Amino acid sequence: IIPQNSGCYQIQATGENGCYAIDEVCIEITKDWSVYIPNVFTPNFDGLNDAFLVYGVGISEIEVTIFDRWGEQIYHDSEQTKGWDGSVRDSEGKQDVYQYLVSFKAIDGKKHTKTGHVTLLK
Repeated sequence: IIPQNSGCYQIQATGENGCYAIDEVCIEITKDWSVYIPNVFTPNFDGLNDAFLVYGVGISEIEVTIFDRWGEQIYHDSEQTKGWDGSVRDSEGKQDVYQYLVSFKAIDGKKHTKTGHVTLLK
């Protein structure tokens, strides 16, 4: 089951020999969510902070779009599994401040949009 509301749920089972078991689990469903959007990353392939990756709790359907300082779209991803590696048109992006537009669906069922800036540091 995929419960939509808090509550206690029981399961009952009967075995081949007629043995009977019952168990109960109580689940608390919240509509709380949080999203983390970094403001700086360092794509220098040292394994630390190499990608601009948006993540959180209670969120899904994330779309990330990155724009350069002139408003030209340079990155878009609706998977958000790898994140933006700082590349621009198949070459290494320069150290600069970029704008992002992040859209996602939260556990409350609503779509949310966040905008801001991220700094690519070398």
